[in-house]
Amino acid sequence: MKIVELQKEYLGEASLLVNSVFGDEEEGVFPARELEASLDSKELSKYQATVDQDVRSFQYYIAIQDHHVMGIIGLYELQNDFEKKDWIGWYCVDERYRGQRIGINLLDYAVEKARLRGKEYLCLYTSTHENEKKAQMLYDQNHFHITKIIPKIGYDLMYRQKRCDR
Repeated sequence: MKIVELQKEYLGEASLLVNSVFGDEEEGVFPARELEASLDSKELSKYQATVDQDVRSFQYYIAIQDHHVMGIIGLYELQNDFEKKDWIGWYCVDERYRGQRIGINLLDYAVEKARLRGKEYLCLYTSTHENEKKAQMLYDQNHFHITKIIPKIGYDLMYRQKRCDR
């Protein structure tokens, strides 16, 4: 298994993975458009104009083996805090490959990338949704501290962050 930057040849498989993991719980999100925007500045401009003008950049990384996408993690910057923070984008591991430390390796990779980019914090948002229960343990074990909780209907949205120098 190796972790590499997302490339066009893996775009379709990566999009299918994200949709298969998050498709039932996320509304109004556009994984394929975000992944495309990470590869093409014109697509990023379209994304900013039509979906979210606060996003400054996207970069995605995939765990691959034998030319197959096993997992994905992204980093993105927001206009209002890009000097100090990177945010984790779509982050998941194909259920067939869970339990092999791929998720931990992807998370460590993202932390190191954020640190190398000079960021003080790596942030993410997640939820108390049943499908994300194991993720909460992973974030706790890796020192992503809860900074804000927003109650929603049936679950809470949680914001977490970790210092990149730890």
